[in-house]
Amino acid sequence: NDCAPGKYSNTSGNKKAEDCRACPANWFSDEPRQAACQNCTTGASETGSTFCEECAAGKYMNASRQCASCPRGYASAYGQAACSECEQGQYADNPDAEATGCKLCGKGKHGKPDLDPNLRVSEAAACQSCPNATYSSAEGVKDDKGCNDCAPGKYSNTSGNTDADDCNACPANWFSDKPRQAACQNCTTGASEAGST
Repeated sequence: NDCAPGKYSNTSGNKKAEDCRACPANWFSDEPRQAACQNCTTGASETGSTFCEECAAGKYMNASRQCASCPRGYASAYGQAACSECEQGQYADNPDAEATGCKLCGKGKHGKPDLDPNLRVSEAAACQSCPNATYSSAEGVKDDKGCNDCAPGKYSNTSGNTDADDCNACPANWFSDKPRQAACQNCTTGASEAGST
C-alpha cells in the first residue's frame, strides 16, 4: 500500500494505511510512496503537510518555527521571519496585534516622544499635533523638530497646522521679529505694515 502525500513509511511490506505515519510539523511529503519527509528549509508546516507555507502578513516565524502574531505596535508582510517596529512618527495599522503595516502620523502631527512601541497602535495614541506657531505638510514626522516654524512677521496660536499659510501675518502696527511666535508684539513707538518683522 502506497503512503499518500503528507505521510511516509521507512519500512517495507506495509499493508494498511495506518502503517504510514504523518510527516511531523515543519516537515512535508509532496509525493506518494515516500520513505522519509523533507525538512521545511523556509516556512513551516503542520503535521501531515504536503507543502511548507510562509507566515501570513501580521505574523512571523518564531524560534520554534511556528507562525506567531506580531505584538501590538509591530507589523510584518507575508513570509517574514520577524516583525518590524512601527517607529516614532508611525503607528500600526491594526490596534490589537497582527498588523500588516505601519501608517504615518498625518500632516500637522509628529510622533510622541518616549512612547513604548506597543502603544503605537493608533494615530491618537502615537501622534500629537505640531506645537503652536509651527506647521508640517509632511506625514510621518518623527518629533517636533520636524515641524516647521512660522517665519518672522507671522504668528499662530493654534497647534496642528499643516501649511505655511496657517501662519498669520502680523497686523499693521504689530510685529514679530523671531520665528515660532504665538502672538505679535505691539509697536510701542512708531508704526509698521502688516507682516512686519
